[in-house]
Amino acid sequence: MLTIIFTLVSCTKEDSLPSNSDILGKWNWTSTKGGVGNNIDKTPTSTEKTVVLILNKNNTYSILENSSEISNGAYEVKTKKSIHKKDMERFILYSKNVQVSNVIVSGVLKVQSSNSLKILDNNADGLHSDFKKAE
Repeated sequence: MLTIIFTLVSCTKEDSLPSNSDILGKWNWTSTKGGVGNNIDKTPTSTEKTVVLILNKNNTYSILENSSEISNGAYEVKTKKSIHKKDMERFILYSKNVQVSNVIVSGVLKVQSSNSLKILDNNADGLHSDFKKAE
């Protein structure tokens, strides 16, 4: 009995996170919007590029730009305080410094539905990128 109580008391918020199965798969970038004063609105059509984010079950990722791999490695999902809501939220972080021009791939994860993902940069300018799950 004492072991059960100790286990329950020692759990953290991170331990009680739901599974990350909702983010697994192949995600096609559809837009990047936001930016206080800049009103950024980028799409695959306006940038003439496609970006695909692949998140695997074994915590590895791959990012493709115009069908060519530009980054791969390990990722992890952690909880951190968001500046958007001041709540603990899920963040995706990569083993490498990943930057994709006009696309936010690292930050707060928001699963809108089973086929819609938003990643927010967690900065005051409020940029976010939207992704649609590949069929």
